[in-house]
Amino acid sequence: MYKKLSIALTIALLLTAGWGYSQYRVNVLNNSLMENSYQSAFYNLVNDMKSLSLLTAKNNIAYSDAQNSRLLAEVRMTANNALENLSVLPLQHYTLSRTEKFLNQIGDYANTLCGEIAIGNPLTREQRKGLEELSKQTSYLQQEIAKLEEQMTEQKLSFRDKVSLLANSPKSGQEKSQKSLWNTTFTSMNQQMSDYPTLIYAGAYSDHMENLQPKQLEGEEISKEEALEIIEKLPVLHDDIQYDFSDPIEVGTDSAVPIYSIIITGTEKDYPINVDISKTGGKIVTMLNNRPVTENNMSQEDAIARAKEFLKSQGYENLEVTYTLKEDNILQLEFANKDNDIYCYGDRVKVKIALDNGEVLGFESKDFLMNHCDRKFEKPKLSETEAKAKLNPNVQIESSRLVMLPNASGEEVLCYEFNSQYNGQNYLIYINAENGNEEDILQVFTDDNGSWTL
Repeated sequence: MYKKLSIALTIALLLTAGWGYSQYRVNVLNNSLMENSYQSAFYNLVNDMKSLSLLTAKNNIAYSDAQNSRLLAEVRMTANNALENLSVLPLQHYTLSRTEKFLNQIGDYANTLCGEIAIGNPLTREQRKGLEELSKQTSYLQQEIAKLEEQMTEQKLSFRDKVSLLANSPKSGQEKSQKSLWNTTFTSMNQQMSDYPTLIYAGAYSDHMENLQPKQLEGEEISKEEALEIIEKLPVLHDDIQYDFSDPIEVGTDSAVPIYSIIITGTEKDYPINVDISKTGGKIVTMLNNRPVTENNMSQEDAIARAKEFLKSQGYENLEVTYTLKEDNILQLEFANKDNDIYCYGDRVKVKIALDNGEVLGFESKDFLMNHCDRKFEKPKLSETEAKAKLNPNVQIESSRLVMLPNASGEEVLCYEFNSQYNGQNYLIYINAENGNEEDILQVFTDDNGSWTL
């Protein structure tokens, strides 16, 4: 009997050891994948900033419309790439808010100037002055990121180290030095970008847009303690894990949406969750968990249902999916408010769902908070038939609907959205329902991973 018991215990110990080793290998693999993702994004960002600095310098001396237009198109594309790579890095939102705005602004400004050139308007002296200011900022940003790259190489600092330092108090002198490097570099970059002159133009990221007030945030300002109480109730947190919450940091006190920025870490302290909550009304503005997802065990329909469940818990209803993209086993979704059968594209939120277990990894609601309101829809001056007459006669119309479309100046325009085809490609064409102007054209791309527009 004792012999049988001994054998059973031995087998149990072997199974436990095997399971433990298996979990260890999984953790090593996940850590390696996450580090590779961070490293790739960072070095792509370094290259993006080199390219952006060169392109803006060339724009300062280019004088022909054709050359300016080509360079500006490259600036827009490179700035978008830099933004995408920056968003992957495990950095708190408040340390990058101005840098992110700058990259959005330079891409949007380049796009606006391309539009001016396309309709026959050469660049004005003021527009060229704006390009010169943006070139100075780009040069500064490129130099600072290049310095950081050198320091990371010298100190042999990985992004996994950075995540660990955020989640824990540094113990050794080397750890304190490394944490100071991250905090000082990105905080000083953000501050320096804030000190540059404002840029006013007819675009979504013009500095005058910061004076706009959110239409959805109401109520009293909440305290730091109240912010923590709200975040502790987020449905993404699990009852069986003991979480640690950083002290809330006040950010953007003079911006349209002042926030408290908080880092949540669990017992493993591997994948911190960054959360920004509005001081007014206590609404979650952004939430991001950068953990890698190595498996796909969920259908798109189930993932969308999980996203809608999360949105409902945060008070968002009557939202419809307008965009899907599957990348690295994560489903990225964009929702827009549907009011009286009219899609209001300004009222949008974004959600990221992990396809291994349905966990909500990302959430963004600033556009909704800024734009959502009770609207009074007037009858369109143009009928659908009259709007169709404004289209290129060679396009084939698949479907149409009314939408509220934000324009470059931040105003909403009632439009007919025509889902169309031309030469085997899908397009969305927007015709102003009041005056028949062609407001915008987007090309629709669809594959097994989802659909998106450019």
